[in-house]
Amino acid sequence: MVNFGALTSFALLHLAVIHHYFLRQRSGAWVRHLICPFAGLSVILYVLYGMDHAAKLLGGSWVAVGIAYFLVQRVNLRRVRTSP
Repeated sequence: MVNFGALTSFALLHLAVIHHYFLRQRSGAWVRHLICPFAGLSVILYVLYGMDHAAKLLGGSWVAVGIAYFLVQRVNLRRVRTSP
C-alpha cells in the first residue's frame, strides 16, 4: 500500500508539471515540460498496472476515501463562508 501511495503521488506530480508549465503557462520547452514528465508518468502507470490486485484494490479504496473526505470538507467550507 505504501508503494501504491508513493507511485500515485508521483504520477499526480507529473500530471501537475504538465498542467502547470505546458498547459497554463504555455511553455515552449516541449522536452522539459511535456515529454520528460509524460515518459515518467508512463513508467509509473506501467508499474502501478503490474502491482498485485489486492494492493490496487486497497490503494484505490484509500484514494476514494480521500476524495470523499476532500469533497465533504469543501462543501462544509462553502457552507461556513456563506452563512451570516
